Amino acid sequence: MNVDLNTLWPSKTRILRTGAALLVWLAARQVVQADTIYDTFGPDPYVPNIRLYGISWSLGSGASYATRFVVGGQDYLLNSVTLDIGRIYENSPNLGIAILADNNGTPGETVLDWIAPNPTGILTQERQPHTFSSSLNPILLANTPYWLSVQPAILNHANDANNVEYLISTPWVTGLNAIRIFDRATGDWGAWQLSPETLPLPPVYRLDGTVVPEPGVLALAGLGLVLFALARRLPRQP
Repeated sequence: MNVDLNTLWPSKTRILRTGAALLVWLAARQVVQADTIYDTFGPDPYVPNIRLYGISWSLGSGASYATRFVVGGQDYLLNSVTLDIGRIYENSPNLGIAILADNNGTPGETVLDWIAPNPTGILTQERQPHTFSSSLNPILLANTPYWLSVQPAILNHANDANNVEYLISTPWVTGLNAIRIFDRATGDWGAWQLSPETLPLPPVYRLDGTVVPEPGVLALAGLGLVLFALARRLPRQP
């Protein structure tokens, strides 16, 4: 009995295409991996702390708060920030959320992301988790400190249209925090002052992002594409 081995053994083209598809699939799983970068909400279900603090602006008076966080063992693209927050006044929204670079242990002047300035979805005094999308999707590097800051975004001296107060929950755990006060004399923010770690200034917050693929993962995807190209060039077997 004559047996055609070509019918029993997969063709080179099929082998290359299968291998290429597997490599690209494995790489894609790594590229789109979403994760929580940092979280102070605590265990699920979240139980709000009775302690809170206010972010307010009133005709030239305001304060800015910042809390430090350190990214874990991978680089991330920042996707969103979630705060447990409510709003007292019915005036126009006036809130800025930012990610700041670290400057030798204090908040730096480099703004990596300005997230959802003046969000319109905070409508009641009752504190609720609100998620705000990142505007620039910065890369947050592994094992690197950054600062999350919250402050009034519109510094209006002329009238009370932008006077506002937000109530933000504080976490059950503390961290390294900083505060700065708006200086009426100079019309600008004063210098950052570090606060004691026991002071419950930091907000309850969660940072979500997407893992930045490592070079090896990108190389894996590239190899898969090369195999696809080779498979297309091979002549078809009868």
